[in-house]
Amino acid sequence: MQLKQQDNCLLFTPVFANSAWVSSLSMGMIFFCCPIASVFTDMFGCRKTAVVGAAVGFIGLMSSSFVSSIEPLYLTYGIIFACGCSFAYQPSLVILGHYFKKRLGLVNGIVTAGSSIFTILLPFLLRFLTDNMKHVNERFQDGKNKEVILMCIGITSGVGRLLFGRIADYVPGVKKVYLQVLSFLFIGLMSMMIPLCRVFGALIAVCLIMGLFDGCFISIMAPIAFELVGAQDVSQAIGFLLGFMSIPMTVGPPIAGLLRDKLGSYDVAFYLAGVPPLIGGAVLCLIPWIHGKKQRELDKTTGGEKMEKMLENQNSLLSSSSGIFKKESDSVI
Repeated sequence: MQLKQQDNCLLFTPVFANSAWVSSLSMGMIFFCCPIASVFTDMFGCRKTAVVGAAVGFIGLMSSSFVSSIEPLYLTYGIIFACGCSFAYQPSLVILGHYFKKRLGLVNGIVTAGSSIFTILLPFLLRFLTDNMKHVNERFQDGKNKEVILMCIGITSGVGRLLFGRIADYVPGVKKVYLQVLSFLFIGLMSMMIPLCRVFGALIAVCLIMGLFDGCFISIMAPIAFELVGAQDVSQAIGFLLGFMSIPMTVGPPIAGLLRDKLGSYDVAFYLAGVPPLIGGAVLCLIPWIHGKKQRELDKTTGGEKMEKMLENQNSLLSSSSGIFKKESDSVI
């Protein structure tokens, strides 16, 4: 009897980790391919890159619907679909800056709010999947409308994208980074508060706040990149930024699944998930200082060059005027 229980435990142990790899591989590849997508965007333009990416993503998603086991999903959904999404997503952030300047934050918020609308509708369309959300089932048992959690995140994320996108238009220059710091701070804190929610209403409140600042993070990412590097290099900047994001997006869910398998709950995973945003927010505080220092050095260099040119112009004017005066004196003599 004891051996049978051990066998059942061994068979059950990898379920959470393996299933987590499918979604984490997909999310990781979406961001990992963004630097490559930025190269294609510079070579072929935003429109062509996005159309090809959408076609590849469609092929990957359609092929995923025909598989009967989890292994082929690593290829069809985790790689093909994700690469297509990456080539469609990265140009959508770059192209706005070429058409909008003054209200770039608001426009970026409006464009990115489209995904929030789908996030609101998705839980109802896939309710049979959300019935298997183990954290909510284990913590609050059955009878709760688990789709409400995703819906709340989608609603406030859409509001946050519109609201903070508009606010970012009134924040001058690189100071927009402080909005990003604020969003990382709240995202990290709310992630750590999820295991502390013993009442379903408290979990909804935490998700509402998290969704609001998730919208802030998404809507002002592109405007900050434009402020730091300019329109000429923004494609590469956004590509590499999203590329670095692929690391936690890929390894995070499998680690959470392993912790769930070993410890029996997601509490530690949520606590650990809150640490990177807090560290990232602290590091972001240095960007305005570094950017200001480089800007002052650049101003000194350009100021010195301007002074040298002014002196050269003055010397040339003096030499030309002295030559004219000499000719006039010779003619008088």
